[in-house]
Amino acid sequence: MYLNASDFCENVWDHSWKYTDDNQPCMKIWFDDPSQNPNKIVAQYYLDKSCSHNNFSQSIFLILTLLALSINNILFNMSKN
Repeated sequence: MYLNASDFCENVWDHSWKYTDDNQPCMKIWFDDPSQNPNKIVAQYYLDKSCSHNNFSQSIFLILTLLALSINNILFNMSKN
């Protein structure tokens, strides 16, 4: 069905995800502790990188991603109470 991990990641969600090697910062779909979301660090990394290159549209996207991750964390913490 899929040729390899890259083919799966890039095609199963209609090119919404891009395959990267483990040594590069990348978003994780699954992780053990939702209160310790590793995607925040990755989003911050790319936000800092895009700000240093003056890439406005990418910066806005990453700001919105950080906002969404923060809201997700708040909702997760509220559901625990």
